[in-house]
Parts: sequence; structure tokens; C-alpha cells
Amino acid sequence: MERAKILIVEDEAIIAMEIESSFFNINDAIYSSIVMVIFILIAGVIVNRVSKEIGDTIDKAEKKRKQAEEKFKASLKEKSVLMDEIHHRVKNNMNVISSLLKLQADNIEDDRIKDILKESQNRIYAMSAIHETIHGSENMSEINLKNYLSKIITSIFQTNTIVPTKVKLNNYLEEITIGINQASSLGLTLNELISNSLKYAFPGDQTGEINISSKKINKDLQLIVKDDGIGLPVDFDWQKDSNLGLQLVKGLVENQLDGHVETVGTGGTQFIIKFKLT
Repeated sequence: MERAKILIVEDEAIIAMEIESSFFNINDAIYSSIVMVIFILIAGVIVNRVSKEIGDTIDKAEKKRKQAEEKFKASLKEKSVLMDEIHHRVKNNMNVISSLLKLQADNIEDDRIKDILKESQNRIYAMSAIHETIHGSENMSEINLKNYLSKIITSIFQTNTIVPTKVKLNNYLEEITIGINQASSLGLTLNELISNSLKYAFPGDQTGEINISSKKINKDLQLIVKDDGIGLPVDFDWQKDSNLGLQLVKGLVENQLDGHVETVGTGGTQFIIKFKLT
């Protein structure tokens, strides 16, 4: 009987200990949960604050970027308008000079002086044509070579009052984009070569043709000016000739375009110009 009572007491003690242990486990779980909740709340507050600060920083950076971009666009537009106005004024000034030369030539009876003034007029237009081409263009650094050279060719024939039945012009210019510095030198070169053909290739009532072609070969540009006139004299060295126009051709091609010129003087006259596009 005593033994049974002892066992009952021990069982009750064990049960009490298990209950107490369970109570402590429950308290630990509740405490851990509370700590976890507090940690999450603190972490959320920190994340929100950091996110807000990052967002504010990004907004400020984006605002500064947009302000800088708008300022740059305004400055670029202002410079573009200014450059366009400069080209427009240069073109107009050169046209005035060309018109003055024409008026002077019309009032001179000496044919030699008249020809000199016409040649100067053509040279001035060749320089002004590039400003005319650039004016109003979206790209201030490059131009369409075909449009530019076509203007020069038309001007030369108008200045020299060439009768279409006497000299026919054949234009085989490709659509090529070229920088304004090279275009200017090439335009002056073409002006001299066409003027030279009109002046010497078809004496008297002789008729003929002038063929002008341009072609891009890899990174090089080839320009050919060919007439079917009387050709060059057998012993003629154009590079040593005192003719101002041909000396300009030599200087422009070799010094300005860093290219070279080949000539063929039989069956007419042909100038072949090659240089590297930059």
C-alpha cells in the first residue's frame, strides 16, 4: 500500500514537471515570436526609410539630369541657329561680291579682263555654294556631294552663257556624303576643270561634250572630268603650266585633299582625281 502511494506521488511529480516544462516552452515560443515581430517591424521601418532616401536621391539625380539635358539642348539649338545664320550671311555676302563682278564684267570691253572677272565670279560662287547647301540643313558638318557639285556646274554654264547645242554636259554624280572642308576644295577644283574645258577644248564652232562622274571606291572618292575636245598638246605638262586654274587644281588636290591627279590628253582631255574621304 505504501509502495502504491509512493508511485502515485512520483507520477504526480513527473506530470507537474512536464506541465511546468511545457509552460516554459510556451513562454519561450511566445517570447521568440514577440522578438521576431519586433525585429520585423524595426527592419520594415529601416527599409522604408532607406528606400525613401534612395528614392529621393534618385529623384534629385534625375531632376538634375533632365535640367542638364534641357540646358544642353537649348545651348545646342542656339549654336545651330547661330551657325545657320553665319552660313546664310556668308552666302549672301559672296553673292553680292559675285554680282558686283558680273556688273563690272558687263561694263568692260576687253575680253581678256572680262574672262578673268568671270573666272573670279565662278570661284566665288563655288565657295558660296557650300554655304548655300549647308544653310537650312540638319547636318552642319557634311553635305550631299551631288547636290553641291550640281549647283556649281549649273552656275558655270550660266556664267559663261554656254549654248546647249555647242557643249553638252553629262552628269554622272553619285549620292555621296562628304565633309564640308573636302567638299569646298573639290568644288573649287571642279570649277577650274570645267572652266578650262569650256575655254580651250572647243575652239570656234566646234561642239562636244563634257562628262563629269564621281564614284566612291572603298574609302576613296574618284572624280573624273572628261571632254571630247581638241585634247592637250603633245609636249604639254599641265603641272608646270603657268595657268592659274591648273595651278589651283594641283594645289587643291595635293595640298588640301591630300590626293593625286592623273591626266589623259588624247581623244579629248581627262582629269582623274582620287583622294581619301575623311
